[in-house]
Amino acid sequence: MFTETRGQVSLNHRIGPNEFTLSAAGSEEDYEDALRDSERVSLRLEARRNINPLTTLTAFAEAGTRKFVDEGEEFDEITAAIELSRQMTRRFQITLSGLYDERQSDDPLARSYDEWVGRLTLTYRLVGPATP
Repeated sequence: MFTETRGQVSLNHRIGPNEFTLSAAGSEEDYEDALRDSERVSLRLEARRNINPLTTLTAFAEAGTRKFVDEGEEFDEITAAIELSRQMTRRFQITLSGLYDERQSDDPLARSYDEWVGRLTLTYRLVGPATP
């Protein structure tokens, strides 16, 4: 169990069917029973385009630093993704996305990694407002 304190500020600008967002965020995770407390700061740039009223293309890149306070580890994190989303009916949506995630440390014993993830998401809304 942990408590997260998070803050974020964003600047959003729309030009026709395009929307651009620049965000800066900071967070702190405080674990009750484990020595995994961490602090993170990041910067994110996102671009979204409505290709037509039913189809949206989104891409983002985020870079940040995470410090594990109790262990003295520090990681640089980079994430980038592209996503194509199509509203099939008022309640059904299909999303195809690709994501790259990287965590690097100067410490050779640290848990550094990089990975590529592909995802197909099918969303059906049972309750709540349906998309027009």
